[in-house]
Amino acid sequence: MSMSSLASKPKAQPSGEDLRAIDLHYLAEVCETVGNDAMHGLIQSFLHDCRASTERISSSLGRGEFASLSKEAHGLAGMLAQFGCPSAAHAFNTASCCGPDQIQLPLIHALETL
Repeated sequence: MSMSSLASKPKAQPSGEDLRAIDLHYLAEVCETVGNDAMHGLIQSFLHDCRASTERISSSLGRGEFASLSKEAHGLAGMLAQFGCPSAAHAFNTASCCGPDQIQLPLIHALETL
């Protein structure tokens, strides 16, 4: 299976037992495709990018910049989905769709999934 076919694999909305932190089967497929060394690099990049993204979300929230917060939450949802984190991806996608007066609870839930 190629990396591009893994990336284009549709991600269903998680529900019930599918709401788990990390899809280890999916990550094993990615690791088998790219190899251990490349996987290590992907994990390091993923952790760095997630950390930076959550910092930007926090900063946007503190400044009341809900458009940038929504955009950042949407981007983080995509990263999490591509990295086999369906519950967190769904939570951040939900938060990204909320208006300014409704975003706090979904965002808190999303951050708790990390």
